[in-house]
Amino acid sequence: MLARRTKVLVGAVAIVLAGCASTTPPTSPQAAVAAPTPVVATATATPEPVIEVTPEPTETPEPTPPPPTVVPKGTIARAGDWDVKVNGKVNFNAWKPVKKENIFNEAAPKGWKMVMVPLLVTNRGEAPANILGTTGYVVGDATGVERTDFDDPTCGVIPKELDAFTTVRVGGTLKGNMCFVVEDGDIKTLRMGWPQGRFSDEPDIEFALK
Repeated sequence: MLARRTKVLVGAVAIVLAGCASTTPPTSPQAAVAAPTPVVATATATPEPVIEVTPEPTETPEPTPPPPTVVPKGTIARAGDWDVKVNGKVNFNAWKPVKKENIFNEAAPKGWKMVMVPLLVTNRGEAPANILGTTGYVVGDATGVERTDFDDPTCGVIPKELDAFTTVRVGGTLKGNMCFVVEDGDIKTLRMGWPQGRFSDEPDIEFALK
């Protein structure tokens, strides 16, 4: 009888323990509260800087300077501190008088001519001076090359040469020839240019030779 009661008691305890094991433990109040949704920081896009483009200034083309006025032959014109005049007949084939002046002079190359120009220059400045560095040149339309009297080929020693080294007093006059070797194609349109001064930006004076 005692053994039976013991078995019954043991069985009852086992049932109770089994019930306790299968029962879900109560959820704590803290666990029942939903976890807050994390806030994800959204990066704000930085606007691209606005770059202002300044348009390139439009260059204004420089006006084409007017062609120089050609002074008629025999007319006096002021060039810087000097009054200049083509003083007589221009020799457009001056080899004979140049050869006669000095037997060591050489003739102009084939296709070229010696041109001798008689000149009269008067000092209109404020002090005695010479024309060194301000003497004339000749130019023609065929080549457009400005030829001085010391460019190769040269005339050599010429008769009554205009002496650029001579000092001329104020109001004084210098007379003589300049000689240039030029291409045949320039003879027809040849004219003499005379600068306004050693450092002047003013356009040269041009003189007709015919």
